[in-house]
Amino acid sequence: MPAVIFIMAIQAAIAGPPQDTTEGCNDKYGTAALSSCYSEHAESWKRRVIAAYPIALDHTKGRQRDALKRAQDAWLKYRAASCEFYELEQGSIHFIWGAYCMLDLTRRRALELEEYVQP
Repeated sequence: MPAVIFIMAIQAAIAGPPQDTTEGCNDKYGTAALSSCYSEHAESWKRRVIAAYPIALDHTKGRQRDALKRAQDAWLKYRAASCEFYELEQGSIHFIWGAYCMLDLTRRRALELEEYVQP
């Protein structure tokens, strides 16, 4: 029960973006503005991952804890490689896709970790 309260306090304190990950971005014009907006949202979700991960670790022991550590390391590599894939293509739209990739995958991981520690 204390972990749930702690997660809720973290969420309130960092006031992450709404579930609509593109809110506030759809009115942006140009590659730089849109990519920047997505990157700002991704940073908010990143703070939630950083907050939830140690709590998830505290809920695990032994082999399960080791598996979570390996999964987190693998996820970080997967996210970096997946989003780099979009950014390496030619054309400015790919910077937007790369930024959105980072936002989307980070949001999904944050929600996954937060759901794990909720009752």
